[in-house]
Amino acid sequence: MIIQLKNFLKMSKFLKLFIVVIFIFTNLTNFLKADELKKLRKEHAEILKQTEKNWISWRYFNTRLMFYTTHLVSYRCGIEEAFYGTSEDKIDRDLEIGKPDENYPDKPTLKIRKMVYEENPSGCDPEEPLVSSGLIISKYLDNVDEESDSLIGLDEETASIESIWIKIKYAYDKNFQKPMEFKIPKKVLRQIEAG
Repeated sequence: MIIQLKNFLKMSKFLKLFIVVIFIFTNLTNFLKADELKKLRKEHAEILKQTEKNWISWRYFNTRLMFYTTHLVSYRCGIEEAFYGTSEDKIDRDLEIGKPDENYPDKPTLKIRKMVYEENPSGCDPEEPLVSSGLIISKYLDNVDEESDSLIGLDEETASIESIWIKIKYAYDKNFQKPMEFKIPKKVLRQIEAG
């Protein structure tokens, strides 16, 4: 440390000034990037608050019921944490917002998503904040409730799943928001019954 300081003192004034300017510019750039990320996260949180009804979409496909979290994943920069469950009193499964989908076929994209997920909150990519390719955007409901043979309770022995519940902690909030319920739409229930 002392040797480095002696070497610095021996340098010309111009070189010293150049090093100081580079140091200041580097730290200023990092500060600006941090400020931009904070602004982006707040903007995404506001959008999510205004579009609560669009957080989840449903699909019945190939005899399986799925719910999609594409909207949440697209605005993941505004989310600190998110959990879901099949009842209001048991919302304990991580929605894994921003987590890469290991089954995604494009390996370079998946590699980038993994790097972003490790570096930024909720996999938020400040350079491409709305891109959701390579991320987990859907869940099969029959994997959520392994105890039930039926998703809609076709008989008295099987539990009925009517909705999922989601609770979110927005970026820079201390507490989780009130849990939101997302009922399975009648259109999807008719598709299940017809199938």
